[in-house]
Amino acid sequence: MPRMCWTFLALFTCFASYGIGQVANDQYPQCSATCDEGVVGVHDCHGTVCHVVQEGCNLRPCNETLYMARQAPWSACSQSCGGGTKTRSSAAGTDTRSCNVRPCEPVVEKCYADIVLVIDYSGSMKSYWGHVMDFVEALIYGLPNLSPTTVRVGVIFFKEKADLKIGFNDYFNKNNLVEAIKAFGKPSRRSMTNIVGAIDLMHTTFNNDPRKSDTKVRLVGIVVTDGAQNYPWGSDVTALADITDASNDAMSDGITMISIGIGPNVGKPKYEAQIAAMASQKDYYVKEKDTTKIAKLFAKIDEFICTDECARCNYSQGQMWLQYKPNCHQYIVCEPDGKGGYIKHLMTCDSLFWNQALHTCTGVKTGFCFVGPDVPYTGPPIVMGPCPYAPLADPRFFSSIDDSSKIQHCKPGFQFVDPPCTCVVVGPITPTCADDLLLHFDFEKDFVDITCHNAVADQYGTGSVTRVPDSDRGGFVASFDGVTHLEVPFLRTWFAEHYVDGFSVSLYYKRGGGSDAVFGALVTNGDCKDEPGFSMRAKAGNQLLSQIRTDTGGVNSLTGNILPTIDNWHHVVWVYDGAGLTVYIDKVNVPSSPVPMQGFLINNDVPMYVGFDCDEYFFDGMMDDLKVYSRALSAADVAGL
Repeated sequence: MPRMCWTFLALFTCFASYGIGQVANDQYPQCSATCDEGVVGVHDCHGTVCHVVQEGCNLRPCNETLYMARQAPWSACSQSCGGGTKTRSSAAGTDTRSCNVRPCEPVVEKCYADIVLVIDYSGSMKSYWGHVMDFVEALIYGLPNLSPTTVRVGVIFFKEKADLKIGFNDYFNKNNLVEAIKAFGKPSRRSMTNIVGAIDLMHTTFNNDPRKSDTKVRLVGIVVTDGAQNYPWGSDVTALADITDASNDAMSDGITMISIGIGPNVGKPKYEAQIAAMASQKDYYVKEKDTTKIAKLFAKIDEFICTDECARCNYSQGQMWLQYKPNCHQYIVCEPDGKGGYIKHLMTCDSLFWNQALHTCTGVKTGFCFVGPDVPYTGPPIVMGPCPYAPLADPRFFSSIDDSSKIQHCKPGFQFVDPPCTCVVVGPITPTCADDLLLHFDFEKDFVDITCHNAVADQYGTGSVTRVPDSDRGGFVASFDGVTHLEVPFLRTWFAEHYVDGFSVSLYYKRGGGSDAVFGALVTNGDCKDEPGFSMRAKAGNQLLSQIRTDTGGVNSLTGNILPTIDNWHHVVWVYDGAGLTVYIDKVNVPSSPVPMQGFLINNDVPMYVGFDCDEYFFDGMMDDLKVYSRALSAADVAGL
């Protein structure tokens, strides 16, 4: 079986260039094992570097335990560095984990590049200057370490005239470099734009530096502008041709060109053509608002200028952990070196798998990663300690003896028993999740999803979301008080790990009077920095607002009318099929839907919010039977919900 890790970039390239990989049902059409992890399906992107990937399934251990609740203390690590092992025992047997895997010497990354930032300083950029600085800061902190012999950065500002403000050898501390760029302040209101002159100065800057002849050094020019060449007078007439010629001259001299669209003219075809003409290839032109594409671009820059297999240490925004590409058990800890850079140390998850988007080790492997089994423990047995947990009235739950507020739960089909102080099988187990139902919160017993994902909805706010009986719904429902909401971390990274062009959300809700004046959020996945990939909100005036955002950069909204609105149950279904957004209210298609939309749903690296959005528009009322599907439901499907 193949043993390989898929990077996000490799998978994206495979999909973008060759179409979605086909599942070859002649190999493992069903899970190859009922427990202890089998494989299912073969995703094959024919003729590409992304040859084959097999997804893990049925991760449940073959013994009767799911959690090893009663465990002896871990033994001492067998090595102080370079990778050792530690062991412990439980009722289920012996557990072995890696430890002290930090190399005895730091991981070293071989990156060589000279980068010139060419920044539009004309009057049109004044009101967008904060956006420009945000991009520049993220780019610089995301680069490998700066030094005279590895990666260097120069900076050109331009309006009517282009000026080299910062040379290649002026700054090797990222903090100081960022502060030096910010110190120039906002551009003045009245000035013109000379893009051609800026590209020519960039070209000259590379040519005048002795490192240009070093073949291992990548030359990268990054232009940040909104287009609109208009200096000297009359140059706007031939602007596109002149910008194209200047850019092609630079490219023919070995310079890789990247263009970033920021400013008021982005979106206007005439000026977008000018910005796009500067890029060496189509995906090297990105608009500032396309956050997903910018993240992919940053990854491409890193792979272009670095020669080893390690992912970069992205020290921006507190992000100090990176996936290690050759092994999905491993990750990298970035230790700040006190000089604006970092030292990288290779670490290993203890029998788990690194999830880059969550920045933690998890027990779930995605389709991006397939690794070999752990090495079995052969050392002496360890004496078990006393059971640290006590069962609760509901046998699925148990609490810590030391702190009864710390409550844990078993997976579906298991209940807690002592002895053996663990979750044991009590009924049939569904080995794999349904193909299309990702989440289902019925709120009958708790705030835990009842699919095999067993996702938990956590509470946040100044009050509490409670479960109350409702005669209309025939069971328990979730009651929202207008100041508290639920968050479901399960969907935080799901859109980053899957290419989603088929998706549906179904929900029953009843609004109270407290959410009458504003769009009280029902379900959304977005924060105040990024627009949500999807959202549903209810408002007075008989309105339900549904929104969608994809990696094409567009966002579409659809407003439907609902009668009556307050204190009545309604059923809403939101469906995206890769071609448009359709909304059903009480099983009836909203007249204006579907609205056209294309692309994959964006990932915002935030949980799914229930009853809340970033503008603090809380929901006041009841919700029930929240379902999330990984496909587009048909009208017949909706009628049957």
